[in-house]
Amino acid sequence: MRNRLIRFIDTVNISGPRQAEPNPRWVTPFAGLVRYLLFTSMKTQHSPITLLVLCVVACFLIPAPRAVSADAQMRDAAVVIDRGLNHRTWARTVTEAQPDGTVAERLSTYVELAPGSHRFVNGNWVEADPNFEVFQDGLVARRGAHQVIVTRNLSAPVGVDLLTPDGKRLVSRLLGIAYTDLSTGASELIAEVKDCQAALLAPNRVVFADALDGPFEADVVYANALNGFEQLVLLKQAPPPPAKYGLNNATTLLEVWTEILSAPEPAKRPGILRQETDPVRRAALLEPDLTDEFLDWGVMAMPTGEAFPLTSNELLPPATDAALTAKSWLTLNGRTFLVEKVEYRSVVPHLNTLPQAAAVGPKKKPAEQIAAIKGIRRPFPKPKQVAANRSDPAPAQVAQASLPPRAYILDVLATSS
Repeated sequence: MRNRLIRFIDTVNISGPRQAEPNPRWVTPFAGLVRYLLFTSMKTQHSPITLLVLCVVACFLIPAPRAVSADAQMRDAAVVIDRGLNHRTWARTVTEAQPDGTVAERLSTYVELAPGSHRFVNGNWVEADPNFEVFQDGLVARRGAHQVIVTRNLSAPVGVDLLTPDGKRLVSRLLGIAYTDLSTGASELIAEVKDCQAALLAPNRVVFADALDGPFEADVVYANALNGFEQLVLLKQAPPPPAKYGLNNATTLLEVWTEILSAPEPAKRPGILRQETDPVRRAALLEPDLTDEFLDWGVMAMPTGEAFPLTSNELLPPATDAALTAKSWLTLNGRTFLVEKVEYRSVVPHLNTLPQAAAVGPKKKPAEQIAAIKGIRRPFPKPKQVAANRSDPAPAQVAQASLPPRAYILDVLATSS
C-alpha cells in the first residue's frame, strides 16, 4: 500500500529538480590523484613548471559543468498533451536515480479539471477567453465555450443573448424588483429598469450604474467567466419595507424578475430550501415552502443562487453570512419569466446596514398585463418590441467604472454543468 501511495504522489507531482547527471566513472580516481599531486607538490616545493603541468592535466581530467540541452530543459517543463471542454491533460518526463547509479526516465501525467476552459474551433480545442469586446450594438464575449452579448442600454428590448457550448440560445431582459406577499397574493413591482449605459468594471464584467427606476438605488452587473455567466443586482440602498406598500414584512418575498424572450424549456428539478413546519402558518400561506428549481439545459444549468453583502471586488459571497435564493421558471399570460426570490425577513438585517431609501412615491399607473398563479396576482410592464433593423449611433467604446463601497447582492448564475 505504501509503494502505491508513493507512486501516486509522484505521478501527480510535476514540480522539483531533476537528478544531476553523474560524472563518467573514470573521472573520480584521476581527479583525486591530481588533487593529491597538487597538494604534495606544494609541500615539497616542486618547480613552477611541474605545478603548471599538473594544473593543465587537472583541467582536462575534471570536467566542466555540462550545458543543459533544449531537450533536457523541456523534460523539466510540463506540457499539455490533451484538451477538452472542461479539462487539460499535462505531462512531463521525469528522471529517477536507479540503485545501480544509472538514471531512468518515465512519463508523469495528471488531469486538470477546468470547466469551460476551452472552445472548439476548426476541429481543435483551443484556450477560452471570457473577456468582452466592445461593439456598437453591444459588448460581446465570443471567445469562450459559451458566448454572450450584453446590450449597451439596459432598457433595450433585448438585454442578454447567451449561446451555450452545445448551441442552445437564451435571450432575456431584466424587468425589475418586486415584492410578493404570500399571505394575500398581492404583488408590487417596486423598481423597473430604466435607460442606463454599460460600463466596464473589468475586462469580463459589465456594470449598469443606477439602473432601476424606483425609490432606492441599485446597480446591475453581468459577470462572464470561463465556467459560467452571472446576473447580479447590487442594492446600494435598502428598498422601502413591504409594509410601506401595504404588504406583510414577515410573509413577503423580495424578487428579481427577468423576462425570458427566447429559450428552450429547461429540465426542472425542484428542491425545498426552507420548509414551513408550523401547521397554522402553512395553512395561511399560498406558498408555505421556499422552493427552488434547478434549471438544466444539458451543458449549462442554473443552480441555487445566493444573496450576500459586498465584501470585496471579487463579487464572491463570504464563507458565512450568505442566504440561498430560490428561483422559478414561470409561464404567465403567454410570457416566460425567471424569478429569483429570497424571504425579506431573512435579509432585512443586511438591508438595514445600507443607506435607507427615500419615501415611497405615488403609485404608478397599474401595468397593462396582470398574471395570476396559485392565487398570486403579479403586475408586469408591457413587453417591448424588438426593432427589425436597429441602428445604434453610440461609439464603440465604453466608460470604466468601479463597485460601490457597500451593497447587498442578489445573484443568479448560469454555469457549466
